[in-house]
Amino acid sequence: MNPRLVPLACASALSLGTSGCDRIPGTEAYAIREAERRVAAELIDPQSAVFSDVVAYGAQHERVCGMINGRNRMGGYAGPVRFVSTVSLTVIEPTGNDAEDYPAGVCLFEAATAFYCAEQLGPAISTAGC
Repeated sequence: MNPRLVPLACASALSLGTSGCDRIPGTEAYAIREAERRVAAELIDPQSAVFSDVVAYGAQHERVCGMINGRNRMGGYAGPVRFVSTVSLTVIEPTGNDAEDYPAGVCLFEAATAFYCAEQLGPAISTAGC
C-alpha cells in the first residue's frame, strides 16, 4: 500500500466505525499490536496480558514502551510493570525476587528505558554501574 494512503485508509476506517489499522504495517497501531504480542509472549499466561500507557516512539514507530500486568503462577495479577519492545529486543522490568537476585538486570532495564523510551533515541547506554 502506498505510504501516503495509509493515514487516509485509517481515517476512513475510523469514520466508518471499523478498525483494522493495527493490521497495516507501518502504522502506529500495527507497531503497538506487534509489540504487545511480543511482550505478552514473555508472560507465564500470555492470554492474561493487560496493557496500559503504551506509546510508540520513532519515525517508524519502531520502539514501543508501556506497562503490562499479567497473571502470576498463583493465578492472581502481579501488578503492572514497565516494558520496552523493539523488533530485536523485548524486556520486562525485573521485580520482586528477580530484582533482588539480579540487581544488574534492574540497572540494565533502566538504561534501556532511558535509551529507547523517548522521542529521540537517548544517549548511548552506559552500563558502567551495572
